[in-house]
Parts: sequence; C-alpha cells; structure tokens
Amino acid sequence: MELLDDVSMTLDRVDPLTIVAILVGLVLVVAFTIVVVGRRRMRVAALEGTFGAEYWRTVTSERTRRRAEEALARRVAHRQNYETRALSDQEREAFSSRWNDLQASFVDGPAYAERAALELVGEVAATRGYPDDDPERCLDDISVDHPELVADLRGSAHPDQRDWATTEHHRATFIHARALFQRLLKEGDRDQPEEPREPEGAVTEIG
Repeated sequence: MELLDDVSMTLDRVDPLTIVAILVGLVLVVAFTIVVVGRRRMRVAALEGTFGAEYWRTVTSERTRRRAEEALARRVAHRQNYETRALSDQEREAFSSRWNDLQASFVDGPAYAERAALELVGEVAATRGYPDDDPERCLDDISVDHPELVADLRGSAHPDQRDWATTEHHRATFIHARALFQRLLKEGDRDQPEEPREPEGAVTEIG
C-alpha cells in the first residue's frame, strides 16, 4: 500500500503536459516501429517476388536474409545503370550454329561441353550488353531479368566439384545453360527464331 501511495503521490507532482508528451512519444515510437517493419516486409516480398528461387539461393549463400536482400538490391541498382540490346539476325544465326556444334560434342566430352556452354552463354550476354568483366557478376545482372533461369543454372553448376561430377551433372547444367542461352538469344526480337536445332543423336544424350 505504501508503494502505491508513493507512486500516486509522484504522479500527482508530474505536470500533466509531461505525461501527455510521454504518451505521445510512446505512440510515435510504436507507429515508427510498425512503419519500419511494414516497409521491410514489403521490400522482402518484392525481392522474393522478383527473384523467386534465386532469392532463397542468395539467402543460403549469404547466410543471412539481411545480407542477401542487400546483395539483391545492389543487383537491381547495378542493372538499372545500363541497357541491353537485341541480337542482329546475323549474330543470332552465328550463335545458334555454334551452340548446335557444341551440343553435338556433348556425347564425346560432357565436361568440356558444359564449360563451353557456360562460356557461350556469357558471350551472348556480353554481346547483348551485359558487363562481362566477371562471369558471376554477369549472372547476377542477368538474374534481375531472368531469375528463375539463373537460379536453375546455378543450382546445377558446381565449378569447384567437377572432378566428381557425373555425366548426369554435366547434362543438367548443360540443359539449364541451354534454356538461358535460348532466352538471351530470342529476347527483344519480335519475330522470334526457331530454337537451336537438336543435332541428330544428341537429344537422347542431353535430355
């Protein structure tokens, strides 16, 4: 009872305006917290909606969601700094021919075909206007435009573990590289060309 009486006496001595100011301050803190949390959730939802599986792959590689979100936000900002272009008919035809030759070589050299496929994807991207100073950075930029295709490719490619990679591993990476290659090849063309021809005997081996 004495404690309650002391609290009551203390409150009686406090200026009512001070109490109002404290309450207003508390309300503002709560409101600010709600706004910050709400904006963060909206940003997370936007990034997850934009990047899909690549969002979660980045979370895994960066170890925390905050670091992953910062990395993805940097990708978006960097991608906005330049424009890409459609390939000319001649460029498209030349790249398609090279891919067909490469695909035909898969049976005899799966590991080589995989590496060459990744290099060819990078070459097409560079020709389109994506920066080519760093292959991984290039894929980061492409992921802003084609997140699912990049996530699939990165999910199957393991450059540091190719010593034990089986033909199935190489085939999976090759197939995902082909999907991204075809998208980059066609993008921006109103009259989209046919997909690179499947060389006879190669479809069964590659899938």
